[in-house]
Amino acid sequence: MVKNENNKPVTVRITSGKFKNKKLLVPDSARPVRERVKLAVFSILGDKIINADVLDLFAGTGNLGFESISRGANLSVFVEDNYEAVNLLLKNAENLSNELLNIKIVKYDASDFVENLGEVNKSTEGENLKTNTLSMKNRNDMEGNFANAKFPSSTSNTLANSKRKYKIYTRLGDIPRYYDIIFVDAPYNLPINHVLKNIDKLLEKDSMVVYFRDTGNKISVEDLNSNVKIFDTRTYGITSVDFIVKT
Repeated sequence: MVKNENNKPVTVRITSGKFKNKKLLVPDSARPVRERVKLAVFSILGDKIINADVLDLFAGTGNLGFESISRGANLSVFVEDNYEAVNLLLKNAENLSNELLNIKIVKYDASDFVENLGEVNKSTEGENLKTNTLSMKNRNDMEGNFANAKFPSSTSNTLANSKRKYKIYTRLGDIPRYYDIIFVDAPYNLPINHVLKNIDKLLEKDSMVVYFRDTGNKISVEDLNSNVKIFDTRTYGITSVDFIVKT
């Protein structure tokens, strides 16, 4: 867990909504979005966040997904592969509210998550769109295909035996297939071209991707994926944010 010079845990703040001013713990692996950037992004999203199904890739502290829930999103799915971050996601969810939040925490590599779920969406296109879930047959097939996504034994037992309010998902059968808003906020030094190449497979017609990147990163998602386009870009110092939609 990140600590400041006084050896106190570093936190970020929920900026608006029913959990306004509540604090989220920050894991060592996270580089949370600065507050002014987060405020600007959610101001642009506006009412689109209301009742949205949100995917928070490279979730870290859960900053963007929990902000979405606070502002009225229907669901936030957090995808994170770092063990410490997953545990802090659990703590942050429990600290935010005594009530059960409509969230799912997925222990999964973000690139594999997008590719695997995207492949299922492609192969079952048109099925169960109303419920945004897999049929039982495809759920069973999927869980069989991606059984290697389970926790390593060194961490699985610890998490399985701990008393917790929220389930940690390690398979994708019960995870929504499509999202209204997808946040992509990976560490700036992490290559994520594979995520951007496949991200359209998790989008519906009116969905949006919010991609946070280093301002010096000139690789355009449009050059990697012909099925999406950038309709707006905002720059906040070292951080640029692309707002991406399906073509």
